[in-house]
Order: sequence, then C-alpha cells, then structure tokens
Amino acid sequence: MAVERLSDAMVIRVMIGKLGKSEVDGLCTAIDQARTTAPDLSFILDMANVDFASSLTMGVLVGLTKEFQNRGQRLIFVRVQPNVRQALAVTHLNRVLEIMSDVDSAQQSLAPGT
Repeated sequence: MAVERLSDAMVIRVMIGKLGKSEVDGLCTAIDQARTTAPDLSFILDMANVDFASSLTMGVLVGLTKEFQNRGQRLIFVRVQPNVRQALAVTHLNRVLEIMSDVDSAQQSLAPGT
C-alpha cells in the first residue's frame, strides 16, 4: 500500500492484484495508521491494480464504508477495474460503495459546495 496525504483527503493506492484475507488485513492496517495522522479527512482508495476481490474483501470494504459514514467522512473508491466493478454490480454493492473514475474526480467531489 502506498499512502499519500492531499490537502483534503488521504489517498491509499492498493498495489496488490488480488485482495484476499491477508491483503485486506494489510489494507485495514494502512487505513488505521493513516487515520491517526488525518482523523478528519476523507479517504480515497485507488484500486487500479486490483483485479480480484474475494467476497470477504467486499464485506470488509462495505464495513469500512459504514465506519467512515458513521464518522461523517467519505471513503471513495477510484479506478476500480472492470471485473471487480462487475462483481460489485452483481452483488449490488456498487449501490453502497462510493465509486468514481479517478483521484481527481474524487478530490473535486470533496470540494466545498459540490
């Protein structure tokens, strides 16, 4: 995972192609560590390298989304690959997760008044 702090969000770039249990545990650890340095910022998860996400992973992503929502923050998924996007659509999780095309679009959506 690569973590970058922007002025209005934390970007976590997932560098792994397949997200199973151990990989999603690492993602959660990266998010938890980044939260300590930016507890009030929204997060953007760049999923460009992810070509597979297990059902366990999808459940964890939904749980993370709910955690962020409960704190009044946003968790935005960007550059989601077609097969992962299809799995999210089949399970209707694309209605629960906030998905945008890229980091710039996500950042623009965070701007005040949008």
